[in-house]
Amino acid sequence: MRKLFARNTFLTVLLTALFAGSLFAAQACTAGEGASPTCKPDVDENGNQRLPDGCNKFAVCRAEPLNEKSPQLPAEECCKDSNGPFQGQLLKLCLYGYGEEVDFDEPSGSSASGGDGGGGGGGGSSK
Repeated sequence: MRKLFARNTFLTVLLTALFAGSLFAAQACTAGEGASPTCKPDVDENGNQRLPDGCNKFAVCRAEPLNEKSPQLPAEECCKDSNGPFQGQLLKLCLYGYGEEVDFDEPSGSSASGGDGGGGGGGGSSK
């Protein structure tokens, strides 16, 4: 009888903890009643309007030293690393992150040749 009581107590505590945790998780994912965003809606049927105080901002490519007063550069200037400018899909993804329009369905400008297919193998010898 004592084992049954201990088991039921454990299950009760466990279920209560799970329920309480789910309440806190649900509360963390909601805004207060009547809360409004402080940004301006900037996406309409024409796409992102890039408002300075818009809700959907993109990354901005800036010259060093990096701060708000640094001049803005074209996205291509930031889409490179120590090996040089990005190529192909990586370049498209980078430009997309800066809000540039890219066509992911269009083949990339860089492609590799398939080669000549190689030569045929020689026949084996039998003894």
